[in-house]
Amino acid sequence: MVETLYGVIHGGSYSFEGIRIQEMSIGPSIELLEQLQELPHGSKVGIESVPEFHNQNSFKSDGKTLRIPQEEIMYWDAIRIACLKKEHEIVYLDDLPTYRKHWRKMLEAQRFEDQAWKVSDKDEHIEFLQKAYRSGVESQNIFTFEREAKIIDNIAVHQPDVVILGKGHSDYLASNPDILIPNNISFGNYMSEEVEMPYATDVYLPRRGRTTLTEGKIDPRLILERELLQRSYRAATQGRVIEELTPDFIGTWDLEIPARGLFEIYLDTTKKGGVIEDCLGTAEFSGRIDEEGAIFYKMYFPDASSREAVPGIVRYGGSFTDSGFSGRYEVPAMRNMGLGFDLRKFDGTPYACVA
Repeated sequence: MVETLYGVIHGGSYSFEGIRIQEMSIGPSIELLEQLQELPHGSKVGIESVPEFHNQNSFKSDGKTLRIPQEEIMYWDAIRIACLKKEHEIVYLDDLPTYRKHWRKMLEAQRFEDQAWKVSDKDEHIEFLQKAYRSGVESQNIFTFEREAKIIDNIAVHQPDVVILGKGHSDYLASNPDILIPNNISFGNYMSEEVEMPYATDVYLPRRGRTTLTEGKIDPRLILERELLQRSYRAATQGRVIEELTPDFIGTWDLEIPARGLFEIYLDTTKKGGVIEDCLGTAEFSGRIDEEGAIFYKMYFPDASSREAVPGIVRYGGSFTDSGFSGRYEVPAMRNMGLGFDLRKFDGTPYACVA
């Protein structure tokens, strides 16, 4: 059994009114460093890192130089130094080949994006944009979920006394301990770090956040972000948002990159209300969809949606024709001119949005 799982924040940025201004260095909390010092000499400490990150801060891939964020290196270096002082054994839980796979897919997305803006044919332009979007989502999926699978494997193999992971992984593992049973892993305690952002004035931008260690607190936003990434990956690769449910209607609010705007409508018994699920989260549905056409409104639930979701009512309207469906949506509060969307009754067939 792993005695303690620590969830940490090993990098960050300073933002004002939602706009990121600069990277911020975040060091380990004093409490975490003290607890590492209190472990018996020679304890085994598993960390979310690989040795290569501490020997070099950049790698070459496909002719591109990929740099490891300095803030992340500094965080894990502080952990390593604290462990070496007590002659603890450091177990590196991350996996460099999986990191490289993520980088290659990320570079692939960038190449498709570049190609999209070099072609003059509209259909080719859209095709490259779709490929770029899918590769980008696949890159995020590798970075989050494939890396996590390797981390779990390494914990099972090395059985460290304590494990230190970023909160994006640790919160999920702490709240879903049953998934670790097949790997013969269990955690005794869960502790997590919180960041206190220092006050900033117009003439001073803080470069370092202060961290404190508390009893493990699960951040629901981190769990939500994982779910939304899974939705995006499912939409890009399978043409569905929620695979295990059966929606009444399926469509997209992004006609250029359908996977990005893929949504599913689930009506309640009145057929005039329900929910809409998409890659940005869950929205309330009200309105009608019948043989004459569709007029409905949606509003995202703040606690069940990304911060990128539109904060207000979105109005949809359109009609069914012999050739399909023609509709537009608009956000009244933003006074936009309206954008096209697609819609059809769900017949068990995934939406054709895979590039």
